[in-house]
Amino acid sequence: MYNVDLRDSLNLPNVVDVEVPGAGEGPAATAIMAESVSFFIGDVEFTDQRIIVLQDNIMRGFPSDGVTGYSLFGNYAVEIDYDHMIIRLHENSDQLVDSSWAWIPLTFRNNKQIPWIEAVISIKGEARTAVSLYIDLASSDALELLIRERMKFALPERLEDCYLGTGLSGDIYGKKGRIASLILGSVDLEDVVTAFAPAHARSKQEGADGIIGSDALRRFNVIFDYKKLRLYMKPNSYFSEPFQE
Repeated sequence: MYNVDLRDSLNLPNVVDVEVPGAGEGPAATAIMAESVSFFIGDVEFTDQRIIVLQDNIMRGFPSDGVTGYSLFGNYAVEIDYDHMIIRLHENSDQLVDSSWAWIPLTFRNNKQIPWIEAVISIKGEARTAVSLYIDLASSDALELLIRERMKFALPERLEDCYLGTGLSGDIYGKKGRIASLILGSVDLEDVVTAFAPAHARSKQEGADGIIGSDALRRFNVIFDYKKLRLYMKPNSYFSEPFQE
């Protein structure tokens, strides 16, 4: 959680001080951590959860109080219905998918709880390049490609300098432009607004070529099936919307 205004009301037991590294140019954020905590979503109780609460105001002004991830969702088939803006948790995906759904493999690297996919990009509409991306639904961008000394791709000709956001280690500045296509399995997204960020500031994930964010995945209804290591995808009512800068 990063809303420090809620810190005292949580009454967390047996907290310890920790540092939480993240995106940005600065040092890791300071936080407190408690293990074996229960919380509720509606009437459903989730037990034995780890909760981390930031101790500074770096994320003040964000529209939510915090984030959750694999430690909760990893036990379920997680359906995100963007058409109706609903998240559903299922024991498995067997009764959810039919031939109208496509899927691509999910992987996890170095025992981290972050899902990765393999995708293909075309910067100018010519050569296609395979890239390794991890999924960050907290990113409002469709695609973020990481700039480093050795890259698989060349930068587009037209890029604008811009502020890309704030991470747990501070602000991130980079560039924005468009690429010809982002290919996910058999689906081709065209003329995709893409952020280009310095790798050392944006990502702590070794081997990543980039990050796929919410403006790409919201164009599908998706099911993260962590047990089968599959990401199921079905184009939804947002699929044909042009990408906006």
